[in-house]
Amino acid sequence: MEFRLLGPLEVVTTGDPVDAGSPRQRTVLAALLVDAGRPVMVDTVIDRVWGQNAPARARHALYVYIARIRRLLESAGGMRLAHRSHGYLLDIDPDLVDAHRFTGLIARGRELHGRDEQRTSVLRQALDLWRGVPLAGMHGEWVMQVREAWRRQRLEAITMWARSEIRIGNIGAVIGPLTAIVAEEPLVEPLAAELMRALHTAGMSAEALTCYRHLRQRLAEELGIEPGADVQELHRLILKGSPESLSLVAQPVHSLDVPRQLPAAARTFIGRPQELQRLAELARQADRTNTVVILAIDGAAGVGKTSLAVHFGHQVAGRYPDGQLYLNLRGFDPSGTLLDPSTAVQMLLEALGVAPQRIPSILDAQSALLRSRLAGRRMLLVLDNARDAEQVRPLLPGTPGCLVLITSRHQLTSLCMSEGAELITIGLLSTVEARELLAARLGAERVGREPEAVAEIIARCGNLPLALVMVAARAAANPRLNLAAVVTALTETSTLDALDDIVSVFSWSYLGISAAAARLFRLLGLHPGPDVSIEAAASLAAEPISNTRLLLAQLTRAHLISEGPAGRYSFHDLVRQFASQQAQRLESHAERTAAVERLLDHYLHAAHVADHLIDPHGDLLTLPAPKTGAFLTAFHDQQQAIRWFAEDRRVLLALVGHAADSGWNSHVYHLDRVVTRSLFRSGHWLDQVTTARAAVVAAARNGDLPAQSRAHHNLARAYLQLGEHDLAEEHLLAAIRLADQTEDVIAQGNAYHVMAWVLERQHRTAEAFSRAFEALQRYEAAGHPIGTARTLNTIGWFHTVLGNHEEAVRFCRAALTWHRRSGNREGMAATWHSLGHAQHELGRYGQALRCLHRCRELSAALQDCWYEAIAQDAIGDAHLALGEMTAARAAWLRALSLFTDLSHPRTDEVRAKLALG
Repeated sequence: MEFRLLGPLEVVTTGDPVDAGSPRQRTVLAALLVDAGRPVMVDTVIDRVWGQNAPARARHALYVYIARIRRLLESAGGMRLAHRSHGYLLDIDPDLVDAHRFTGLIARGRELHGRDEQRTSVLRQALDLWRGVPLAGMHGEWVMQVREAWRRQRLEAITMWARSEIRIGNIGAVIGPLTAIVAEEPLVEPLAAELMRALHTAGMSAEALTCYRHLRQRLAEELGIEPGADVQELHRLILKGSPESLSLVAQPVHSLDVPRQLPAAARTFIGRPQELQRLAELARQADRTNTVVILAIDGAAGVGKTSLAVHFGHQVAGRYPDGQLYLNLRGFDPSGTLLDPSTAVQMLLEALGVAPQRIPSILDAQSALLRSRLAGRRMLLVLDNARDAEQVRPLLPGTPGCLVLITSRHQLTSLCMSEGAELITIGLLSTVEARELLAARLGAERVGREPEAVAEIIARCGNLPLALVMVAARAAANPRLNLAAVVTALTETSTLDALDDIVSVFSWSYLGISAAAARLFRLLGLHPGPDVSIEAAASLAAEPISNTRLLLAQLTRAHLISEGPAGRYSFHDLVRQFASQQAQRLESHAERTAAVERLLDHYLHAAHVADHLIDPHGDLLTLPAPKTGAFLTAFHDQQQAIRWFAEDRRVLLALVGHAADSGWNSHVYHLDRVVTRSLFRSGHWLDQVTTARAAVVAAARNGDLPAQSRAHHNLARAYLQLGEHDLAEEHLLAAIRLADQTEDVIAQGNAYHVMAWVLERQHRTAEAFSRAFEALQRYEAAGHPIGTARTLNTIGWFHTVLGNHEEAVRFCRAALTWHRRSGNREGMAATWHSLGHAQHELGRYGQALRCLHRCRELSAALQDCWYEAIAQDAIGDAHLALGEMTAARAAWLRALSLFTDLSHPRTDEVRAKLALG
């Protein structure tokens, strides 16, 4: 008997098909066959067949289908469908199921790396099992997930087969099938790469380049991204015209900057032998089956889920040489500010070296880009503190090679059903393990002297690791304290607080610190996270930095907070909740309000100073004086200001959200005003959208028309960079309408200037010119030199794009005069570039070089990598026009390095120039 799932479900015996019953019965059979030889829980089968909204009679209907399937199996082949505790076991050899043979053959093909003739034979056997859409005619979420998993395995198998066929010279066997599959799957980069390689090797280089062009166009249109580094390198080699060089890119090219994000493991890790053994077995299974393995660890708060995941992560890190990623999803943060999936994907992509400006704005496209970047890599992902499966699902890899560890207070059963995750529930420590933990922290001799007191401490802590560690920390700080006295203190604290025993542990640790440290602890509970700097803590408490540092050290020693990199502090979410409760209980409303206002003022004024230091020619914002006690950050130079924005970006975003939810409206739009330029420059346009949206609402609540106009303007600039031109235009029209109401001429000019660029991007050139001149008119009327100069440069650029190069030179020279008067070096750099471009188009290559070198020098001094890169690229073009190839290549190589650092699509264009040169 044979079972076929890679197409319509078929049961075949002695070569003849057997009727497998109704569609629902066939789905029940499929739900058992995918786990042939392994027990499947009843609830799992119901979820697979009926989904999460199963009818009340689903269980009864399942029993009927099971009875029919059992009769079918016994009559057709004498096979057993056995009942197991809470489930069923289809007791057959998995190789009787085509899907299992398919997976096994692909795994065997991977093991045959370097033995291409054997590999192609094995993979052809696997691919021959494919009969069409798997599980055809069946429906439901589980069916779609399984179907997608098998589809991905097939695509990987085709890629491996094609690569091996090419290496042994069977080019003709590859081109036809690959052409067909690439037409079906136009966004799968490895398939397109193999087709390009085959076409080029067969002497069809033009067709190979056409294939690349089609791939690039589809990726840009549907995902908003460029092809990956490996495909771009292959394209470069094809342009260079050397077939023998293609072996250099047989494997994906990845960054040398390997992320190592795992937090430090606990100094003493106690217990969990069974869980560690199971985790290790499941991780080894990933190597055997060559699948993505997802391990979801669930358990109560404080039970040690993160410690287990991090400890095991360090044990297996060496098996994942491409790096380890760690992300706290904050699913149960008391502030309610969990990490949304889109932000989480962005953080992972940035850790993988993707520049923020290359990250799409839509979650599905972001997830697709993440899967592309993880494809072909062996990486460990630790996704800590997940709220639910929906928060995690967009973060998962799509191809084998990765291990994913997830922790959550909830059992993520839907991940088990749809993604095949293995669920591991951890409970409290045993009494023996709890005693070992205390002995490791306090010394075996001290613990051995008072066994009854130790037993009572363990009971009071509920065998919870977090509580035991906190008790041990305070007892270790008082080595002369009898453990019986610890028990007495815990008992008294529990009575005083009338709370459960676990909270009594927090209370006892909390009461053991100084009054000043306790006050700081309470106030830290008001910070929205994700972490706290010393300066922010000082502002909350209105304490000097030196005092605050000492108080934070007290809290760290008591294990109430933990210190992370760069002197930043964070809570366990249970302890944060306790701190917040204590603040609500012991701090008056006025005190809590004043602390939050000091915190907001600290960040607002720091961001304002940093923003002005980075862009001294931007429009100044007049802020109210900060509240007394808010720490005022001073920056030594522009680079320190840039680093501060990078380190505190997530905190600033959390503060904007917290201020918006709490009604601190003016802080919301003032924060947006001072962070928007940094977000814009660094390419975090999605974050800019988030802050500007909040600012639009907050300014409307306050009836602040100028602030509304500015927020709409900021939102439009972000949408322009994201390619959302219609939305940009919509918000610019709102900005103009509000600026007209307040007769704010400069705001009108700002909006018209950005509108000109929106229209130019939409190829509405005549309208773009009109809006640019309207902006110029308003800037001149307001006596605004920076706006005047920038708009003159914009008009000059529009002229050169249209071929009016002499007019471009005239406008750019006028812009340069204005920038020189105001000392705006950034504006001068941009204008020198425009002027150099116009001179080049006029054939004045020597003058073009002088302009472009001025742009490069100013940009390098300002550390503006973008303008330095485009200046170097244009310098290369000018040298080429003069026939100076050596100088051209030197400039292009520098441009290539800069564009690569920026992860910018123009790297491909520069590579092409170098290849042709």
